[in-house]
Amino acid sequence: MCNRSVSWIQRNIYRFILYAIAYTSPFQILFSQTTKLSKKTKEAYIRDSIRIFTPKKIYPQIALDNRKSFMRKSPVDIQGIYTGILYKSRYKFGIGYYQVDSQSRANLKLKERQVQTMRDLDLYYGTINFEYLLIDRRYIKFGFPINLGLGYSNLNIYNDKKDTLIYHSVGAFVPFSIGSEITLKPFREFGLTTSIGYRKVLIHSEPRIDFDGFFYSYGLVIDVKEIIKDIRWLRAKKRYKKVRHLK
Repeated sequence: MCNRSVSWIQRNIYRFILYAIAYTSPFQILFSQTTKLSKKTKEAYIRDSIRIFTPKKIYPQIALDNRKSFMRKSPVDIQGIYTGILYKSRYKFGIGYYQVDSQSRANLKLKERQVQTMRDLDLYYGTINFEYLLIDRRYIKFGFPINLGLGYSNLNIYNDKKDTLIYHSVGAFVPFSIGSEITLKPFREFGLTTSIGYRKVLIHSEPRIDFDGFFYSYGLVIDVKEIIKDIRWLRAKKRYKKVRHLK
């Protein structure tokens, strides 16, 4: 009985050793390979993340620029869009396009008498823009924009009932403006911008456009550089998640 027990124990010990050798070794090799692959994947993911979020010299910029101004002491809306680049997080270079549609009443001297008229003025102009950013932080930016433009005006003056055209003029003009601008970014990708400044028409072929004066503006800022970063990072995360579960 004792010999049988010893023999049974020995057989089970041998079986256990054989099973351990048969099953443990492949798992050890597989685990070792998985660990090495996971480590390499994690290191590659970290390198790509650093590369994606490392500040670069040049970033694209885009903004909707809605301005409020005054012509003949009457408020007008200036609708526009701006696109450009941010260089070294300090200098902005860009171009803009703006248009103005103004309607107002005015007295016009006609044949030795003053008559009441309706005045329609349309302005279309493009600008080249430069801005120096004094402050460029995560949630706030503050800078000094300078704009120089070129455009044309379309002026129509009608009688009081607006059924007779009295005067028509199409001319070119060169506006120049300087001001200060502040941008608040509660989100990385989007923000709100507002500015105040003074505008002067340097050259014009139609003196009646009366486009000189102070202005203020507001608009939505789309931070393209942050959107690009997010897209690239999500792609990298999806690519590496197939190999290693990243959260």
